[in-house]
Amino acid sequence: MPDFPVIESARLRFVELSAKYAERIFEYASNEEVTKYVAWNRHETIDDTYEFLKWSRSQSEDLNHFDFGLIIKASGEFIGTTGTSNFLPDEKSIDFGYVLNKKYWGNGFATEAAREIRAFAFQLDDVEYLRAYVFDANLPSRRVLEKCGFINRGPAKCPSLASPDERVALKYELNKNDYLENPLISDFI
Repeated sequence: MPDFPVIESARLRFVELSAKYAERIFEYASNEEVTKYVAWNRHETIDDTYEFLKWSRSQSEDLNHFDFGLIIKASGEFIGTTGTSNFLPDEKSIDFGYVLNKKYWGNGFATEAAREIRAFAFQLDDVEYLRAYVFDANLPSRRVLEKCGFINRGPAKCPSLASPDERVALKYELNKNDYLENPLISDFI
């Protein structure tokens, strides 16, 4: 397994997930409103959260799969997760996603996290496209991706850990060249 990356933004520190964050993850992963638009099953018990953490650790053996916890630097509060997955070498693409505890919605944390993951992903070998799948009705997440320069490519099958295992969502995509060559995308605040 590669060394776990060190990422920080102005307000957030990205940390490796561990069991010490289980209760904080369960707090939002069991919330129906938070999990309404995710591609995994809502956590019914804390055991589901521990299973997720075990799964996350096993996936970290795969190339370019990283799950990060998000910590507010000023307060030390754990507010959510973000990460990369589904690296497709033939397409030179990788997916990413994010989820925040509802208490922290509307403060720009999702946009800040998405910008850092975007920069991180384009430093990985053989990644030319970064993709995110968002359900049509999830307008706040669609706005986050648009602020970060992603283009809505229309409906597509969304890789999912939930039942059914594939769902239709909107596929948002950003090309590495567009990101590097357009200062409005790479420096947009």
